Amino acid sequence: MFHTSVSGALFKKHRISGNNKTQRKSISDYPRASIGSTNDRRVKGSFGSTNDRRLTINVSGIKFQTWQSTLLRFPDSLLGSIDTMQQFYDARRKEYFIDRDPYLFKFVLNYYRYGKLHCSQEDCPAAFEEELQFYGFSIYDVDNCCWDQCSPKEKGVLVEGDDDELKGEHLNCNGNLCDLHCEPKLTLQQKIWRTIGPSKTTNTGVIFHIIYGFFIFVSVLIASLETLRCGETSTCGEEHHKIFFTIESTCVIIFTAELLIRFYVCPQKKKFMLYAMNVIDLLAIVPYYLTLVVESFGVETSFLQILKVLRVIRILKLTRNSRRLRCLLLTLRRCAVDIIFLYCICFLAIILFGTAIYYLELVEGDPQFSSIPESFWYICVTLMTVGYGDVVPSSILGKIVGSICCVSGVVLLALPIPILQEKQVPCTLESVTARRKRKPGEKTNAECVTCLEENRCSLRDISKGETNGETSNLISNNIGH
Repeated sequence: MFHTSVSGALFKKHRISGNNKTQRKSISDYPRASIGSTNDRRVKGSFGSTNDRRLTINVSGIKFQTWQSTLLRFPDSLLGSIDTMQQFYDARRKEYFIDRDPYLFKFVLNYYRYGKLHCSQEDCPAAFEEELQFYGFSIYDVDNCCWDQCSPKEKGVLVEGDDDELKGEHLNCNGNLCDLHCEPKLTLQQKIWRTIGPSKTTNTGVIFHIIYGFFIFVSVLIASLETLRCGETSTCGEEHHKIFFTIESTCVIIFTAELLIRFYVCPQKKKFMLYAMNVIDLLAIVPYYLTLVVESFGVETSFLQILKVLRVIRILKLTRNSRRLRCLLLTLRRCAVDIIFLYCICFLAIILFGTAIYYLELVEGDPQFSSIPESFWYICVTLMTVGYGDVVPSSILGKIVGSICCVSGVVLLALPIPILQEKQVPCTLESVTARRKRKPGEKTNAECVTCLEENRCSLRDISKGETNGETSNLISNNIGH
């Protein structure tokens, strides 16, 4: 046990000061080991002409064998560091001895081999995380399939908590998760994205989103107030045209500048413009400029009044800054099949009840419905338990059908509630997990794009993108926001 603690301390010291001693090779400098090779096979590019050696690692009496090139795939880890591994070498037995849990070590070794980190449901998540930290890995490296059993409590806390990892409080200067509290070095383009991007990782970004949301609210409010009557023949928009035009122009200029800046910091312009929320941003400001152009030519702009309805859709932009609203959209998408099924049931109920009540009223001789489509309207408002009362059945049989329809509507309205509740909870958890686990350049699925979570870019992605010289990876994962 003493040997383990000393070695762990030496490894931590080596990781902190390793950047000042030597320049380690990147993972791309070490080729992937092929299966079935001999012990004397040669690895090109790995320490010049040095042979790829078969290493024996003794973990508390259980021996494991692997190739050196396999461990070098993660040069910043404990086993991937040649200098640190020498602390565990037993020259007499010609093996490396590590006094740790051998059962958990096999998951770590498989991570070196296959690039995916899995865990067992039978082990304590805290103990597994401690083992990962000893070998130089993070619990966030665990693959999606095993994430639930590894750290379910922490995921729930991150949803309700401050999400410190996304704020950069657990990032070192190389973008790796650790206990060091230092800010990653960012380019100007990355700093701008941190401010106006959706992740709100800085106080400036939070203030920006609050101010931006205020202008959205003002713009939608102005679009509504200008339709109020200020006289018998004119509206407030016509009576106070200059005031409304000035306020609207100010909001549109701010929205245009924000859209252009986000377009500038995004390297993949085509993908940016095809994202639904950015299309909404563009459609919300197009009517303003189109009206100015048409008026400059002296053409009547009354036909453009219909385009003003596009101004109020910018209220949807507020969903981009709310994790809960994005999770709600993701929940609706995940429940789309169930919801469509319920709509089909409602549609069938409207047809059956509408047809039945029309002919039952017709038999009584005093029909209240002139046609079957008109009876559809009564069945629809009754099925949704609205009951306007503009059209009602007069016969006894018609009222019985109406009563059955009303009770059926209560049952149908209650069915989606457990479905939404069941799928909404994992939505909140998965949005944070998917965002935290996404690597630079990794493609996201359709659900994450909607969530937005689900899909977000953390400082871990930012710093890694800068370290590898891939600024485009920083923006490409977040261009939809």
